[in-house]
Amino acid sequence: MPRGDGSLSKDEKQKVIDWVNEKGVHHNCPVCGSNNWGVGDHLLSGMPYMGGSIVAGGPSYPAAMLVCNNCAYTRHFMAVKIGLFSAGGSSDGE
Repeated sequence: MPRGDGSLSKDEKQKVIDWVNEKGVHHNCPVCGSNNWGVGDHLLSGMPYMGGSIVAGGPSYPAAMLVCNNCAYTRHFMAVKIGLFSAGGSSDGE
């Protein structure tokens, strides 16, 4: 499970890379065409749309990021689907 500050360990970053490769994700950057990606150091957290309001402390959707090392274009992948932790918050991917 990612650390309390959302940072990913080396093993968790490798888990993201392995998952992306397993899924056959197309790797060329849609902006610059490069195929040189890195995994971001932290998870991002997207909040669901709630009628135009921001709800502090409400639900969120943590995502790992792949960042193009050439132009900094960023792709997001849901951390729960990758198995970094479950929808209930544990790290078993269930």
